[in-house]
Amino acid sequence: MVRRTPRSGGFGSFMPGDIMARGQTILNDFYIEMKNCEQWKLLEWYKKAREESLDLGLSKIPIIDVTRNLEEHFIFIRRDHFVKIIRELEGYRKSDPQRSTDRQN
Repeated sequence: MVRRTPRSGGFGSFMPGDIMARGQTILNDFYIEMKNCEQWKLLEWYKKAREESLDLGLSKIPIIDVTRNLEEHFIFIRRDHFVKIIRELEGYRKSDPQRSTDRQN
């Protein structure tokens, strides 16, 4: 189950960040902050998410999910973390030939 953390991440180390994921899911590897603001402060938000994660003794990858009124959502993530995710996804696809053929259809 995945949903927005009540009180916008207000549960501290019990449920840090703005996304609450239960069970075995890749989302547990990330510290996700959701922002809906007209003025974007991406680097400031990213640094705060990273600091909060470290302060809680977590080694999660910070991700900022950002939008503003009448706009789509965008993801802000450090490039080396993005490359790591892409490499893991590529390995996952190579380990399951069916996924590679499904993608082409």
